[in-house]
Amino acid sequence: MKRTKQDYINLLEETIQYYSENPRGINDTVGLCQYKTDEGYFCPVGRCLTEEAFNNQYILDNKGVRELDSSTFQTLVKPQYKNFKLEFWQELQRVHNRNENWNKDGLSDKGEKHMKTVTIGDIHGTGLWREIVQKEKDADKIIFVGDYTDSYDKTDNEIFANLEALISFKRANPKKVELLLGNHDWQYMFNDPCSGFRNSMFTNLNLFFKLHKKLFNIAFQYKNFLWTHAGVNQEWFQAHQYTFKHYNELIKGDYQNFADLLNLIIDTNAYQILGTVGESRGGTGYTGGPLWSDIADNTKFPLLNYNFVQIVGHTPVRTISKVNTTLNDDKVDRQYYYLDVMQSKFEKIEDYYLKMEI
Repeated sequence: MKRTKQDYINLLEETIQYYSENPRGINDTVGLCQYKTDEGYFCPVGRCLTEEAFNNQYILDNKGVRELDSSTFQTLVKPQYKNFKLEFWQELQRVHNRNENWNKDGLSDKGEKHMKTVTIGDIHGTGLWREIVQKEKDADKIIFVGDYTDSYDKTDNEIFANLEALISFKRANPKKVELLLGNHDWQYMFNDPCSGFRNSMFTNLNLFFKLHKKLFNIAFQYKNFLWTHAGVNQEWFQAHQYTFKHYNELIKGDYQNFADLLNLIIDTNAYQILGTVGESRGGTGYTGGPLWSDIADNTKFPLLNYNFVQIVGHTPVRTISKVNTTLNDDKVDRQYYYLDVMQSKFEKIEDYYLKMEI
């Protein structure tokens, strides 16, 4: 099984949590990392080894991970920790071994790594995003939440040229940039027209989105933050839970990598569920899917199965808005950020996007 990006994030967070509750596996006498110390403390690799592995001479001699080939190493770790790259384990060891990364409560301020994110809402052909990315060069991740097409005031040529520029920006920064699909993009990719549809652009945009399909996703997830075009609501999630379960089992997921699951479905026979249009937007579904969920859907049916902070566009708002939804006497509290503000007129460029350090 190939490990996803989210798998690596989850293991890193699990490791950090472990050392907030347990001592590190450091031999204080010699100041060296050990798979298991005499006191019974583990290093980040040691805590993931099978009991049998501690009878292995390699482990008994406390040799470094780098001295083992990957296939041999995979035989020593517990099943849930197999198939992570050897280089990743080496990096975990380095983080563990540096005293300045830790304090009595776990990870220190120096050891904590935050991701600087910039999220840009529905652009609909406008080139304002160029100024934003130029200003935020030091961002670790730039996420576009979709709706690159259709406009009240842009020509076909302007929209297409702007989209080509976005693709060039993504190709130049493949790990830094996330391009999510919006409902206005979906209609050209799958010939599923909605308001704003331009017959004059269909042939070119249909070919364009199919040609560059692998550069676009439905969702992006980091820690407990989930980005989609419109949001994921509980009613839609519940209606399609068996589909999620089926594909989750196929990829042997742990149901935490929800963005990976959504991104997988677009290439399956179940892809149509992603484009479900709810009653609030004139569709036949009770609520919309992640391309169509309205602020009314998200507010009435906040996603319960995951404690996500969701960052979305789709619903036009005058200024970037944070909405807290509570249920059951405040026992359920979910946060949504709405970013579809490109139609507004701001004096400051900073008002057109969401900047967060997560």
